[in-house]
Amino acid sequence: MCMTKKRVLVVDDDANLSRLSAAILEGSGRYEAMIVNDSARAIAAATQFKPHAMLLDVDMPGFSGGDIARYAAEHARLEEQI
Repeated sequence: MCMTKKRVLVVDDDANLSRLSAAILEGSGRYEAMIVNDSARAIAAATQFKPHAMLLDVDMPGFSGGDIARYAAEHARLEEQI
């Protein structure tokens, strides 16, 4: 049985923490992770990567994880892709 990996977008301004999170996810063999360390690029990355889930840092410069989650929920085009 071939299992497709789920895509997870990791958005965190702490590069070390985002790399660790992605390594844990990918190490399970179940996930493909994309890292974005700049919250201003998160929506564009989500639109391109089409993640099944997003792991969002709550406190980042610029947009918070809550801002990004609200934007994704309010915009049908992105929501259909996530």
